Amino acid sequence: MAAGAALVLAVGLGPVSSPAPAGANGAATAATVAEQQAWLGSANYDLDDCTGSGPVAMTGHQDHFVHTPIDGLPRELRLDQTGSADNATVRSTGSAQARASRPRPGTYTTSLTAELGVSATPSLDVRRCRILLQTAASDVVTVPVARPSWFVARSSRTGVVHGYVSAYRTAGSELYHDVPMGEARSALLPPGTYDLSITAIASAEVPKASGPVAAGGRVAGSILLVPAGALRTRSGTALRYVRPGDRSCARHRLPVALTRAARTKVRTITFSVNGHRRLVLRGPALRARSVRVGPIADRSSGQVRAVVVTKRGARHTLTTTSWPCA
Repeated sequence: MAAGAALVLAVGLGPVSSPAPAGANGAATAATVAEQQAWLGSANYDLDDCTGSGPVAMTGHQDHFVHTPIDGLPRELRLDQTGSADNATVRSTGSAQARASRPRPGTYTTSLTAELGVSATPSLDVRRCRILLQTAASDVVTVPVARPSWFVARSSRTGVVHGYVSAYRTAGSELYHDVPMGEARSALLPPGTYDLSITAIASAEVPKASGPVAAGGRVAGSILLVPAGALRTRSGTALRYVRPGDRSCARHRLPVALTRAARTKVRTITFSVNGHRRLVLRGPALRARSVRVGPIADRSSGQVRAVVVTKRGARHTLTTTSWPCA
């Protein structure tokens, strides 16, 4: 568990990186299909041994868990709560939007943007206790991963906020990738069921006998989970003739379908891989319905370029890249 979640755990709200979905009694339920949960809340705590020391009772508006299918729709959450602790009024505010989608089988995207704030306004100069203030927002998407896939984390932050973007395998041997908010990283994940989470935290400590204290800021985080070998980019004018698919990591080749126009209107098709010519089709070879272009090195971007020359002498190209296989 990341250090940033320690206070949330301490006050009994549960780990913000893996919140339980809302149910009849609040218990966590096993995910059999991809699903999304979003959470926004406060955790304000008296730390010293003072009379009545403990979690600060907060009142006001709070949007709690949102337990929804992955459908690409935005989920809005808002928080504005106040409480009283050791002659000080404390306040937690926040707004967040979470979104998750499944653009194609095996590929998932999720994002979280949030503005968070905490403040304390003492009413008396004499105070005996330290107070920790925290507002946190979290978006968790639970997904099954059938084959090795790339976990791509990106995030930014402004102001006094921190957090992390993570992938955690929930069954079998434990696997955890934790990326601090404001950094970008990627990692190749083995198959399993994963919690993909984005967590943002605004926190501040109010010392004894201090004046007003405030902290907060804005974060934006995103996760892309995409199978190794999946088509990444495609550009050019030859799509009428050639239709590249996803790279086969087992065969180290890219399957390319040939259209009817390729079989009837084309003189030659030349394929190159990462700048090296690999295959030339002409005459009877153009009657094939598909070809496999390669070999392609596992760790490369798998750039495959097709140059199509029609019987009338027109020239068309198509360039694709795919996600590395290792």
